[in-house]
Amino acid sequence: MYIWKIIKKHPIIKENLWNNKIWVKKIEKRIKTNLKSIKSKKKIKLNTFCAESPLPLLLLNEKKKIRILDFGSGSLEAPLKIIFDSLIKCDIEFHIVETKSLISSYKKILKNFKLPKNFKIKYSTSINFNIKYHYIHISDSFQYIDDWKNFLKKINNSKANTIIFNNLTAGEIPTYNTTQKFYDVQIPYRFYNIHELLNELKSYKLVYKTKFLNTILNKYGEYPQKNFKKRYRLGYPCTLIMDRI
Repeated sequence: MYIWKIIKKHPIIKENLWNNKIWVKKIEKRIKTNLKSIKSKKKIKLNTFCAESPLPLLLLNEKKKIRILDFGSGSLEAPLKIIFDSLIKCDIEFHIVETKSLISSYKKILKNFKLPKNFKIKYSTSINFNIKYHYIHISDSFQYIDDWKNFLKKINNSKANTIIFNNLTAGEIPTYNTTQKFYDVQIPYRFYNIHELLNELKSYKLVYKTKFLNTILNKYGEYPQKNFKKRYRLGYPCTLIMDRI
């Protein structure tokens, strides 16, 4: 089964795509499962989409108050993983950017969940670039951005200490547009030439790069792109950590 089809132009993404009832219900179910695991004394592994973000590891030695921008929080994997591990002792202010529907779900689900004393969550449907973030975390969401170069320009000028791209659809391929099949919906989805992407972040240096092991159709492996010419096949997405110069 092929998931993506190459198209010439990347159409503007309408928010109602992310208000899809199937998608929202999947997210709600995963969050509720993870909250039960956090409350459990056994602390079974969190149910996440894929391999984990390096964000929690980067916070282990932090002692001051940390402000994190989490763009495209999805199943709240980043904040819940930090809470689940309970090894991070610094004060954390998590700024979550998501759609109205998911924010509404977050608030409802987390209403009776007691956050750790050192943990605060703020919600928004857009990024406030006037705020100084210590970490900008973008996981499995950059591929959906319309005006990606302008977005990176704002990130580049944000003066954040560290930028983390997790599950980033970038590699030694041309930048091109596709549509992603999600049940009965076609979602605009982009793949990137990694050098073209990094060139937009001149205020930052790349300090870590690795392949990212993802699940596609519940199987770990390379992206299923045999319907694409070889030069367009990504293989694996990647995780990048970039520090401000």
